[in-house]
Amino acid sequence: MTLSISTERFYIRELTLEDANQGYLDWFKQSAIKKYIANVPNSLLELTQYIEENQANKQTFLFGIFPHNSNQHIGNIRYEFAYDTQDKVDMGILIGDEQWRGKGVAAEAISASAQFFKEKFDIKQVVLGVDSANIAAVNVYEKIGFYEKEKILIEAPEKIGLLMVWDLLD
Repeated sequence: MTLSISTERFYIRELTLEDANQGYLDWFKQSAIKKYIANVPNSLLELTQYIEENQANKQTFLFGIFPHNSNQHIGNIRYEFAYDTQDKVDMGILIGDEQWRGKGVAAEAISASAQFFKEKFDIKQVVLGVDSANIAAVNVYEKIGFYEKEKILIEAPEKIGLLMVWDLLD
């Protein structure tokens, strides 16, 4: 069964191998993405393998973000149960289509998908890591309700990341 989530403007569904296409791969050529994403795929094969690895891992959910009025893949959001406890989940998001950046996509997708995980899996906390230099992302996360838990080294010593947490209150 494929999981899907609907928001006011978007549908968010698990990615399939059919989603591994040139448009998706081209996201990773953008300097704004390469600047903040460490491991970028360099070929359709690597992109397909990334989707396959996420599909095979029962602790991971890799979703694509699509506007309701089209099948245009504009971003991804990924959740992973990476802790001893099942009420906490790691999250990462990427708005790959630059035309959609700065338009509230991340806030809408994160809010809806976190609510989905809270209802379906009884998640109580969402954790993410972000480059401290990615001010726009940090501001979005704080606006949603994330707070800085601690600073972490991304690429010692020049890059500092933030470990941010969002407590999903009842």
